[in-house]
Amino acid sequence: MKIVKRIIACGLAGLMIFGIYTVSLRATRVEYAHLKYEQFFKDKTDYDVMFFGASHTQNGLYPMQLWKDYGITSYNMGGPDSSLPTSYYMLKLALKYHKPKVAVLDVIMADKNDISWDYSVAHHYLDAFPLSETKIEAVDFLFPDTKKKLEMLFPYYVYHGGWKDIDKEAIEGVFKENHWPTFGAEYESLIQTPPEPLQFVSQDAGYDGDETTGHQYIRKFVELCRENDIEPMLMFFPCGCEESAQRAANEVYRIAGEMEIPYVNLIYEEGLINQTIDYTDGGGHLNPSGARKVTEWMGSFLTSNFQLQDHRDDDNYSELWNATFSNYLEFIENYLQESTDLMTALMNMYNDEYYSYIEVNPGFEADEAEQMLIDQLLNENLAEIKEADTPGENRIKIRVTEVESGKEICTLAF
Repeated sequence: MKIVKRIIACGLAGLMIFGIYTVSLRATRVEYAHLKYEQFFKDKTDYDVMFFGASHTQNGLYPMQLWKDYGITSYNMGGPDSSLPTSYYMLKLALKYHKPKVAVLDVIMADKNDISWDYSVAHHYLDAFPLSETKIEAVDFLFPDTKKKLEMLFPYYVYHGGWKDIDKEAIEGVFKENHWPTFGAEYESLIQTPPEPLQFVSQDAGYDGDETTGHQYIRKFVELCRENDIEPMLMFFPCGCEESAQRAANEVYRIAGEMEIPYVNLIYEEGLINQTIDYTDGGGHLNPSGARKVTEWMGSFLTSNFQLQDHRDDDNYSELWNATFSNYLEFIENYLQESTDLMTALMNMYNDEYYSYIEVNPGFEADEAEQMLIDQLLNENLAEIKEADTPGENRIKIRVTEVESGKEICTLAF
């Protein structure tokens, strides 16, 4: 009898220790990884499309817009500084949970031979994935330093000191489901015009050197897709980047031709992006205005070139995706309501879920970027504009409403 009691006591003690470890680990974790991927692990149905790449991907494609406009289900797996070897391993990790019909890879960094990933950034992505044979393989390849391998495989090794910061809010957060309503995309509510017009090499200007590690991992990504009956697609986002990166991206035309897969380099898609108003950081990454345009282009391309079903009337998908879309609109509306300058507000208003009433002060003069933002709202019938009857203290007043309900979202003045 004493032996049985001791066994039970040891078992209870073990469970208690495990429970404390689990709670403390979740309370001190990097929350970003779980905000981005918690929905990915929760979903029971597979996605039509999954997008892989660096921050250009994460900022530049909106799965919720693809759902609303095309009924396409998708997840944005992109992340900052994600090299092509990293994207290959992210696909390999993702396949443990979901198998898409199409996998789209952004080929930014095709000119790079470096395989490593900044481990401080990598924690924001890899920490969400449980320890597995594939994760061990990925970490072993991407992080040559033994200490860094341990940090990536056992995050508690890094965050154990964080117990000092555990408070009531942190403990409560352990038991809450919390994630972005964006299916992995990041909404960057920023706008900055490039200091000089972005310059691009000609579309037939290829890469002068030997095939890079980046090029090799594009091939491996495609091969992994085919091994799993997934249709691969390659793309390059509109961005201002070094000439070597542009040439390496053009070299992908040759690789795509050899492997007989679609490849689109969107820096050559005439009229798609307005350099003055569509970037967050002067030409590096797309802002919501630019991302909306690229997402619309992508939805049209996907439905024209792949056999994807419209799931908007499919009960297996519509309940979750429609509910998430409602949360997504609230998410965007928060950014809109918090806009601190006119350009940011006009950029966030560029969404066909909204209709805006703009009133300008007599004598109002917009600068070039402001006028471009106003014009694209007017040209797509997303707003109307009039001059105020009498002068006021603000240059411009805006009332934003929901198209479907007519409900007022906010009133802004600048």
